[in-house]
Amino acid sequence: MELKKQLNSFWDWAQLTPEEYANGAEPNNSDIYLSEWEDDYDCFDLIINAFYKEVHDEMDFDKSEFIDVVLQAISIDHESEKLAEFAISNLSSISIDRLFKSALSGKYENAQWLLVSKISDSCSGNKKQLVEDFINEGLTPYVRHRAELVMKTL
Repeated sequence: MELKKQLNSFWDWAQLTPEEYANGAEPNNSDIYLSEWEDDYDCFDLIINAFYKEVHDEMDFDKSEFIDVVLQAISIDHESEKLAEFAISNLSSISIDRLFKSALSGKYENAQWLLVSKISDSCSGNKKQLVEDFINEGLTPYVRHRAELVMKTL
């Protein structure tokens, strides 16, 4: 899985684990300047390319480990939102529902607020229920607030 390999390189560069990142830890690499530091990674284009290929192929969307890797990538791409938009535009409704449900039960706040804002643009057949779930179960008040804003548009 190329995406996982590229993300492992990213985590090595940041000197963080995905779990530490999910818990709000800052990078341990002293060469990284805080504030949107994820964008400082020189090989981010390799993550994007691997994401596009593997998400487009949808081969492993029935595996929770793969969905976690996808959520990691979406989470660290929170400034451009390219990866979240690509996933929403290219996944089948079944895979989209799996992605939303995994984000909701997952640990990546950035992925949650990014994805909840894309629900209305998705082909999910459960939009209203998904938004209600994010309102009730989102990781943070910010995620829940974004979900409330989306609900007003449905």
